[in-house]
Amino acid sequence: MSQYVYIHFGDDVPKNIEREYNKLCRKEHYLEEKDLTHGVIHIDDMPF
Repeated sequence: MSQYVYIHFGDDVPKNIEREYNKLCRKEHYLEEKDLTHGVIHIDDMPF
């Protein structure tokens, strides 16, 4: 799977919010990677 890309919001958003948002997105990315390595298939991934 691809590497996580940090998202910058610019000067309009405080750095602590940007950091927390990216931490949550990275955690979700990590969990998806773990699911793939363990062979877990999500219903959203099924081609119906």
